[in-house]
Amino acid sequence: MKIRKRNNYERRKALAGFLFTLPWLIGAFNYFLVPLMQSFLFTFNEIIPGDGVEYRFMGLKFYKEALLSDVEFIRVLSSNIGNMGIRVVLVLIFSLFIATILNQKFRGRLMARAVFFLPVIIASGVVINIIKGDIFAQTALAGQAGGSQFQVTVLQNILYTTRINPQTITTLMNILNSLFEVAWYSGIQILIFMAGLAAIPPQVKEAASIEGATGWEFFWKITLPMITPIIQINIIYSIVDSLTDYSNPMIQRIYGLTRDLNFSYGATLSWIYYGVIFVIIAVVFAVMNRKTFYYVD
Repeated sequence: MKIRKRNNYERRKALAGFLFTLPWLIGAFNYFLVPLMQSFLFTFNEIIPGDGVEYRFMGLKFYKEALLSDVEFIRVLSSNIGNMGIRVVLVLIFSLFIATILNQKFRGRLMARAVFFLPVIIASGVVINIIKGDIFAQTALAGQAGGSQFQVTVLQNILYTTRINPQTITTLMNILNSLFEVAWYSGIQILIFMAGLAAIPPQVKEAASIEGATGWEFFWKITLPMITPIIQINIIYSIVDSLTDYSNPMIQRIYGLTRDLNFSYGATLSWIYYGVIFVIIAVVFAVMNRKTFYYVD
């Protein structure tokens, strides 16, 4: 009797879990799997508009055009990958540096954390409005960017009055111009790094302190190896975030093709781009997985 009641209870729990996830399953099928397969079929067919949707099978024509004839696609793709590599390195270094500082105890720590996480919150409001075409938001952002550029230009003019090498000044200005972008895209990574740093066991810190390890030695020999799983997560997240960002030239081109009703070629570029991203992530994961240290308490 007890076994039967227990089985009934387990069934009710399983049914409740299934009903809880059912809306997500329906949404994932209707709004993800079906459009995904439809876009894949678009890559082999030319869509002919008319009274209805008519398909004309083209085979690998669009793939050959993208890989062999479309010079602009190859140029933008290679440029995106190069820019992604630089951006990921800068974001990781910056976010780890800021997370290490914010993990310390000092006055105003909560406010400092909120400031660096603020871009993530804003991205759900102002940036989305910009994407949708909010003229007021566009004007505000243009004014902010113009003010920032003016300040950098003033600093550049001041440096030119000194005897610093012009090439050094140009390099410094490029770094300053990219600081805002690096800080803007580092919010999630900072949060993840802070969680990883907070998860380091206190007994490890106490043992290192007893052994006379300095802060510098503790960071390189204990902290950095122990957060390698977090570094792996942030690298993969940063790669995806960089390559799928709305301002990315490749994403812009794909959107432009779909706006011009060139669905077949736009879908083809999307699938090739997805394949490139998948290969990059697979290679990075395979390389990082060999260097990742998992602490077992």
